[in-house]
Amino acid sequence: MRRGQKSPSLLLITMITREQIEQVIHEKIEGTEIFLVDIIMNPGNNFHVHLDTFKGINIDECVEVSRYIVSKLDKEIEDYNLEVSSPGLDSSFKVKQQFEKNLGKQVEIIKKDGSKMKAKLLAFLVDSIDVEAMVKPLPPEKSRKAVPQMVTVVLDDIKTIKSVISFK
Repeated sequence: MRRGQKSPSLLLITMITREQIEQVIHEKIEGTEIFLVDIIMNPGNNFHVHLDTFKGINIDECVEVSRYIVSKLDKEIEDYNLEVSSPGLDSSFKVKQQFEKNLGKQVEIIKKDGSKMKAKLLAFLVDSIDVEAMVKPLPPEKSRKAVPQMVTVVLDDIKTIKSVISFK
């Protein structure tokens, strides 16, 4: 090997990591109402960043965060595609703030056992949620009409939970 020539084993392979993106995002959103919901990293360095606020994130806020990320992660060193947006109305909740944002609202829960329920989200606890769901009383009750009842659902039992979109 000639002097000044790098050994193939010494070449640094740069790769943008989830942690790097997360750190840059937290630098930008610290002290704001914006919270990070998710970072989706797809093959070919395609990154999708989902952000939100308790009032709903707007396009200007997404553009501002996107520009900040681009300014911190040099495309000359490693090329990537970046999309910054809200998680979307039909996305399952992933972070505590999404649960808090939807307190008092209707949600649809699909449990890992395949059962499904629509309910009002009442409380978010460390490892469970409390909801008000319509539940049919067990026999020997004569009235088989469903009645509102508080139900605790363990987070580990939930496959997906998302807002119910109502146009009423």
